[in-house]
Amino acid sequence: MAYWFRGVFAFAFLSAFCVYSPAAELNILIWKNYLPDEVAKDFSATTGVVLNVTTYDTNESLLEKLKDQAVKCDVCVPSDYMVATLIEESHLKPIDRSLVPNLKHLSPSFLNLYFDPDNKYSVPYLWGTAGLGYNKELVGNIDSWAVLFDPKNSGKISMLDDARECFAVALKSMDKSVNSTDSDTLRKASAKLTGQKGLVKKYDSENYAELLEAGEVTVAHGYSGELAQLAIKSPSKFGFVVPREGSTVSVDNLCVPTKAQNLAGAHLFIDYLLRPEVAAKTVNETGYASANEAAKKLVDPAKLANKGIYPDQEILSRCEYVKELGESGGSVGESSTVVDDAWKKIRSE
Repeated sequence: MAYWFRGVFAFAFLSAFCVYSPAAELNILIWKNYLPDEVAKDFSATTGVVLNVTTYDTNESLLEKLKDQAVKCDVCVPSDYMVATLIEESHLKPIDRSLVPNLKHLSPSFLNLYFDPDNKYSVPYLWGTAGLGYNKELVGNIDSWAVLFDPKNSGKISMLDDARECFAVALKSMDKSVNSTDSDTLRKASAKLTGQKGLVKKYDSENYAELLEAGEVTVAHGYSGELAQLAIKSPSKFGFVVPREGSTVSVDNLCVPTKAQNLAGAHLFIDYLLRPEVAAKTVNETGYASANEAAKKLVDPAKLANKGIYPDQEILSRCEYVKELGESGGSVGESSTVVDDAWKKIRSE
């Protein structure tokens, strides 16, 4: 009887350990340059959990990876509108708040946003804007999307390899919302991007800052983190600006996919990234702003004051969140088709 009892007790103990303790490995899907090497190494050294990190360059490629059952993932980092899509398509598990005590450090301004009103499925991580990185020596100081459509820059332009971000450029240059669902407006934007294609050297969502720094392009459409960092590194040669017509702003979020296997490890990792000192280190290394309010006092003062990294209200007033256009029904469905068809044509020719 005693042996039987001890056997049952041991089984119960091991079962509890497996459920509540992190496994030896954790699979992360994240944007390039969003997880500093030092942060990853420190996490593994602190917890004993080895990180397997895979990067992606668009929200749509993340969605495809989550649909692919062969791709392992315990934590992913979708942008705002994609969080809404992942929730709708049942790709995310609710966050267990009891396992993430460092949620208390987040800024209220990044909580309860439109894509997840109660933050049931998402934890805000980093945020930024899209804009223009440019070589001051070759194009001077610029502040308009018009530079991307100027023939004199032919072959020296890079654009994000992202349909919605490119349409946002065209729409903002037409003084329209990045979330316009008017089919005629979207067709005009499509025509503008089609006409621009011959000027573009490369569509790239990962290496645009490197292309600019190497001189392969003189103007790069990209995200604030990498481009602001380049401007800080070589301020006399490079600049970064959110054009006067406006742009996109995005919040990227830590989420746990429904197919996650290491739930304890996932929550441990999310909580670790929310430590103020870790969040500050992430800002200093990536050039992206953090949703962590407590981290601000630890961020490099020069980066905190840099409007390319932490844009002021005037800049943000000209920016919009990208929202899902929808898959079917009325003008929303038609507009989504216009964007998808135009992008396929632009990228296939």
